[in-house]
Amino acid sequence: MKQLLSHLQNFRVDNSLVRQSSIALKTAFNSILPLRCCLCMQPDQHGFCHQCKQLLPWLGCACMKCGTTLPTEGICGRCQTKPVGFDSSAIPFRYIDPISHEIHSLKYRRKLAVAPALGKMLATQVVKNMSQLPDALLPVPLHINRIKQRGFNQAGLIAESTGKLLGIPVDYEVISRSKDTVSQTSLDQEERGKNMHKAFAVHVNGRYDAVAVIDDVITSGATIDAICTELRLNGYDNISAWAIAKT
Repeated sequence: MKQLLSHLQNFRVDNSLVRQSSIALKTAFNSILPLRCCLCMQPDQHGFCHQCKQLLPWLGCACMKCGTTLPTEGICGRCQTKPVGFDSSAIPFRYIDPISHEIHSLKYRRKLAVAPALGKMLATQVVKNMSQLPDALLPVPLHINRIKQRGFNQAGLIAESTGKLLGIPVDYEVISRSKDTVSQTSLDQEERGKNMHKAFAVHVNGRYDAVAVIDDVITSGATIDAICTELRLNGYDNISAWAIAKT
């Protein structure tokens, strides 16, 4: 694990960083797959043991577009009046403990073994709810400065695990983060939208018929909406949003 972290941190930080990282990530997952349950730490090769899976905060009935919790499945009022930028979503969990704790541990404590476990949960949700799979997965990109600071992109880790299970390639070349935005955590919905304006750039036009944008958490949807705006301007019409959790 220490060798993996060192390898990821020592990449030259330039415009090819994400493409280089993707090669390392594919190799890395062979060595960091969890051998114990992420929660109870009992021996388990699936990330979450059967008993702990029952305790996870499954999303349940939700809006078919944005993932907002609803009493019954359908389209929420917000999406009927002001639709989000993506066509559909796949989100297995609500962003509360213990899932919120595991995502936080992945991002800020470098508990990388959590990523394959979360990726498997996401892949299971996708198979359950989606009749047609996309041609490629596009992880929400981090700015170069953030990659240098953190050493990895958590969305890329999750995408690699999910893509491997579903047989879908992960493409790091289509979109990049062109603006080093401030953290969204303390911003309201309007501020989040402004913060994400022109934050992304698309480099490959219309490479796929259908894509899924991957993130760890969807809150207001401003980040993925901003990505979808750029994708649609560059020939991508069928876009879904996949994430581990929805706030």
